[in-house]
Amino acid sequence: MSISDNNGTARHRIKVLGKAVATPVEGTWVVMEPADVGKRYAVRCPRCKSPIVLFPDKEGVRRATCRKCGAIVAFNAVGGTVPADAANQQQQAQRSVAQQAPAQQLSTVMSDVDTVAGIGRLEWRRLLFTRHHNLAVGEITLGRQDSSAPSDLMWNDKKMSARSVKLTVEQGERGFTYRLTVLRATNPVLVNGRREAVGNTIFLRLGDVITMGNTRIVLKPI
Repeated sequence: MSISDNNGTARHRIKVLGKAVATPVEGTWVVMEPADVGKRYAVRCPRCKSPIVLFPDKEGVRRATCRKCGAIVAFNAVGGTVPADAANQQQQAQRSVAQQAPAQQLSTVMSDVDTVAGIGRLEWRRLLFTRHHNLAVGEITLGRQDSSAPSDLMWNDKKMSARSVKLTVEQGERGFTYRLTVLRATNPVLVNGRREAVGNTIFLRLGDVITMGNTRIVLKPI
């Protein structure tokens, strides 16, 4: 597979890892073929077929997220550790940013990383009061109160976009997953202080904070 550098001109031939296999967790796949630390690889996103570039900087189970559709691919890296400077240079050159996952077995890493034991709720403060919304399996949209683009859960916050994000709750054998997808970000959407672009998908854990406009929403256990 040929991959363009950031300037879109130079191209390099890199090894393509084996086909990604679906896991019980929605939106996650694993590649059983191991990758050598310090080498660049690519996989085809199993959802949208875009190339995902992998550069493992240390041993263990790693994961990468497709920048186009948010699909997550886990793979096993073997063979030592790359010096920090070299790893940083390679990661900055990639179109897809590899995200770290705990060094566990491939069969359990995705569920351990992205699931929580119990159902949760969204909690926020309005003036002197704390409000909450109990979640259930399914999808809900969140955003500014707007009759032309209504959300399932709305706030009277002029600095928040209408129908700004979608939260998907799914239940698997190991627990619940909370997947946040940014639909509109004319007004910024932040997750734990990090700004997320339109189309980004983020797996949430209990305690994570979503900030939209002046409203701070926390995912908490019921």
